[in-house]
Amino acid sequence: MKKPAVATLAAAALLALAACGGGSGGGNATDNETLGAGGAAGSFKNADAKAPLAVPSDASQGGTLTVLTNQVPATLDPTRAYFTDSTAIMSDLVTRALTQYAYNEKTNDMQLIPDMATDLGKPSEDNKEWTFTLRDGLKYEDGTPVKAEDVAYAVKRSFAIAELPDGPTYNTTFFLDGDK
Repeated sequence: MKKPAVATLAAAALLALAACGGGSGGGNATDNETLGAGGAAGSFKNADAKAPLAVPSDASQGGTLTVLTNQVPATLDPTRAYFTDSTAIMSDLVTRALTQYAYNEKTNDMQLIPDMATDLGKPSEDNKEWTFTLRDGLKYEDGTPVKAEDVAYAVKRSFAIAELPDGPTYNTTFFLDGDK
């Protein structure tokens, strides 16, 4: 049970990181002056954001969640999730990530915030490595603590295309030597 949960966690982290990747043209204009090491990547990123978000006052534990969807997801394995039906349910309802996007009512925009990480991560000088610190007290549903090794395993699993050929391969393009 632990390895699938770790894989879920890592895949969600990869999706969050992949969402931060940019193309070479088109799209919305961003402040390219802020894209260097340690800078904010666009106006939707708050470099000072801290985790966790406050729990809504009307939140309660337990219950049943009903999801309206036009088809049954092909898989709930985050490494194999490729189609929108699977990834939307996984990223919005099931998995956690190092960072995530949250709606900011004041700016009317989505904002990148820490989730399992204490902050938005720190890039190396050459921007080829990112360092994240996990928040204290993170646990799996069985009470086992989440460790950095678990996240590393899940990230590595997401690149195991030969072993898990049904999943998307586009995420490898966002990482240096990701196709090797």
